[in-house]
Formats: sequence, C-alpha cells, structure tokens
Amino acid sequence: MILTVTLNPCVDRTIVIDRLRVGEIIRARRSDTIAGGKGNNVARVLKALGAPVQPVVLAGGETGQLIIRLLRERDGLEPVVSPIREASREVVTVLAGARQPDAGAPAGAGAPGIQTAYVEPGPLVTPEEAASLVQVVAARLAEADLLVLSGSVPCPAMNDTYARLIGLARDRGVRTILDTRDEALRLGSAARPDVLNCNRAEAELLLGHALADLPSARNAVRALQSRGPTLVTLTLGPEGFLACSAEGCWRLNPPPVKVVNPVGAGDALVAGVALGLVRGWPVPELLRYAQAVAAASLRHWEAGTVAPEDVAVLLPQVSLENF
Repeated sequence: MILTVTLNPCVDRTIVIDRLRVGEIIRARRSDTIAGGKGNNVARVLKALGAPVQPVVLAGGETGQLIIRLLRERDGLEPVVSPIREASREVVTVLAGARQPDAGAPAGAGAPGIQTAYVEPGPLVTPEEAASLVQVVAARLAEADLLVLSGSVPCPAMNDTYARLIGLARDRGVRTILDTRDEALRLGSAARPDVLNCNRAEAELLLGHALADLPSARNAVRALQSRGPTLVTLTLGPEGFLACSAEGCWRLNPPPVKVVNPVGAGDALVAGVALGLVRGWPVPELLRYAQAVAAASLRHWEAGTVAPEDVAVLLPQVSLENF
C-alpha cells in the first residue's frame, strides 16, 4: 500500500470561458471540480496505474467535506481524514480560449487555453490538529510500503510536519518521497527522505544559488543527492528531468506530446517513481517509466489523470542518458 499525504488539499474548480474580460459578467462554457492538492493528484495517478493507494488528507469545513466526497465518489478512493476546525481552501482556475476535444477524440485533441488561477490561503491549523495528523499517519504505517508527502503546507505551524513524518516513517522501516516547497522543503529535506523531488526554483532554495544552465542543474542534483536521499529528481519542465542516485546520474528526455495542460505533470512523475519503487524496478527503468507517466498526464485536462495505454505507447520513446 502506498500512502499519500496532502496537508493542504483544496476544492479545485476550473471554469472554461471563451475570453477573459475584466469588469464584465462572463458566461462559462463549462465547469469541472476535482479534489485538488499534489498528494491527491499522485493518488489518482497511482490508482489509474493499478497501484494500491490510500490518500491521507487534512480537511475541514464544507470545502473539506466536498474534498472527501470527490475523492470517494469521483475518484473511487477511500481517504483517511484528519479533521481540522477551519475550512479547507478553494482554488478557482479560469481557462480562457480553450477548446475541449469532441466526444470520442483521442487524448491531446482540442486546443489549450490561458490559465489564471485564484488561490485561497490555507487554513490555520492548531498544534493539537497538527499532532493528530501525525498520529493518523503513524497508525497506518504498518500497512504502508511507501509514504508520499506532496504539496504545500496550509500554514507556518505545519512547516515541520513533513520532517516529523519522514523521521517517523524511517523508524518504522517505511520509505518516503518528499515533494514540497519553501520552509517545509528545507526542513523536510534535512530529515533525509529516501526520494526528493524538486524543480529548479526549489533546488535553488536548498542550495542557495541560481541554476542558470544545464551544467549547473547537473551539479545541483548531484549535490542534493550527496546530502542523504537515495534518489533525487530535478524537474526541468519541457526539457524533462535530471536524476541522481548512488548508482549514477541521468537525464531523462521526454517524448513529443501535444500539451493540453501541464499542471500536475510533476505529480504524475512522482507517482511513476513511487510505483517503480514499490515494485522493485532498477532505477533507470523506474525513471523512464516516471517520465512516460508525466508525459501521458500532459494529454489530459484534469490534474492527476493518465491513461495506462498512453504510458505504454510513450515509454519506448523516452530516452535516458548518463552524465
């Protein structure tokens, strides 16, 4: 079983319009709502790929109840809920100028639009609620093969929560993947997760200097891996990603894909790495698979959505080179 932890989930609502015009009433063409948050995206991808997964969410208020219902009814997942008093946040994305594919059209059909996201602040979490979340996760570690810690934290009081969970999982013999940002990333990475995933800006935060080009990114992923993680992945957007482990360092080059929505591709990559870890694949194999999963996710509108048949088609097109 893979446990995913989302400390700052959201009701993720997308409104599709023809054109964004400030100061006017705009009639939407459609609206979609999913349970957002990076850990929930990872859980959806893992379920689509056939992996046993259970999301853990910190949720409160009416928005929290909607998140739980969406995970159950829309995604077919059974979340473990750690309740809080304040309401979970909502994220509204306005997608202007997009064209949805016709019914029956292949993934990737249609036209992308311009996205503008309105993100509410996360709820305030009390020390007691934060401690309860740690206990909720601890109670399920005996059944877990892997703990995935993804996304932002809702408030500064939870900056150290990922670090606490990494130490707890290590004591129980459970491997961890960390994918977060800001102070939670700094504290969490210092706790030495087994896998650390970050983008260029997050790597710059950890190392304290800019990564201006590919050679500096290569040096960065080596430096981060030397700090303790078994594996470090550094995402470079359309350029693929870099990875380093004790076995070597690689650059993964993505296959050509028509991009419908880039949001959630990093979460899909984390899901691919997680699946490869629990199945015991060699590192180069799981990295190629993770890149194929990330590329497959680009062909869908909703974050955390992949089709296994797309992954199978794209996997042979992923190239891997040592550096």
